Amino acid sequence: MRCCSNCLQNTGRALSLANWLKLCVVLGGALGAALLSALPASAALEFCNRSSYLLDAASAHEVEDGFLVQGWFKLNPGECKKVFSENLGDKEHYAFARTRPAHGASRRLTSGDRMLCIDTVDFSFVSANGCTDRGLQKVEFARVATDGRNDWTATFSESGNYDDKRARIAGTQRLLRELGYEPGSVDGFSGGRTTRAIKEFQKANGLTDDGKVNTSLFKALEAAGEQRQRRSGFHFCNDTQLLVWAAIGYRQSDEWRSSGWIRVPAGNCAPAMTSALDEPVYYAYAEAVTEDGETATRNDVPLVWGGDRSFCTKPTRFFIRGRTNCAARGYDEVPFQEVDVSGQETHTMRLR
Repeated sequence: MRCCSNCLQNTGRALSLANWLKLCVVLGGALGAALLSALPASAALEFCNRSSYLLDAASAHEVEDGFLVQGWFKLNPGECKKVFSENLGDKEHYAFARTRPAHGASRRLTSGDRMLCIDTVDFSFVSANGCTDRGLQKVEFARVATDGRNDWTATFSESGNYDDKRARIAGTQRLLRELGYEPGSVDGFSGGRTTRAIKEFQKANGLTDDGKVNTSLFKALEAAGEQRQRRSGFHFCNDTQLLVWAAIGYRQSDEWRSSGWIRVPAGNCAPAMTSALDEPVYYAYAEAVTEDGETATRNDVPLVWGGDRSFCTKPTRFFIRGRTNCAARGYDEVPFQEVDVSGQETHTMRLR
């Protein structure tokens, strides 16, 4: 389905963005039909999470040289945060949201026609062209139709249409279910099963088992979810005494991809992918470096872990689609090692 840029401007209603996204958002799995609605508010621009997911959100607004993109704004279910503290005026504003790592593979709750850059860590920069060349990812931002007002609230929601209280309960239920507890349905209504599951989790994690849904509970649930995710995916473990930089190559959605660099300090491990592995083969490359940043050697041989499968890389952090014509596209061509993970949801590559 093709979404036109004028869809949001011509309806003249406060819920125009939500109505548009009902048509334009295409999401699979448990997310269902996620919506982004906009309503007048007392803040300049505020994001509210009325979904059952822990979210990372990013905002964008017009500046002289393009769009100033900022993130990440961490939003628990039922939580709101101010993301722009000036009058909105006539500037165009956009929003992006995705689920946080505790839920596993990231899923997006927004869709639109404004392609902008994001980073993997907290960021604030002017987004123009060349996301991939700068080691950034390009994603679709949804326009926030402010109807010319100076203040607005953009709400990330689901088809359940939760208010803040129900979103907090639904978010708790979802995280508990993902951790193997039995709180009942993810519906935003707190009954006996939900309270018992909360108390079981609290007791198992050394918390006061009062059954209350609050910030402390979400913090503990997220930490447990992230720990669970670390038990799946592709990880590098550095058994040397040197710093190692690593990269991974894989096939997804019928295209080859490579990403790096992943910093793996001496004696530590670091994830390259945190979702369950669903391909039989992945590809890896790593190299140890000296304190001066030069490639380290062992017995006069460069200390690298590679193979004979070429992927594209670049000296700075990167996310690259495709593994052919690397030089013509301004990338380096590096020999990656094939790693067979058939039948495993997780794999650890030890660098010795």
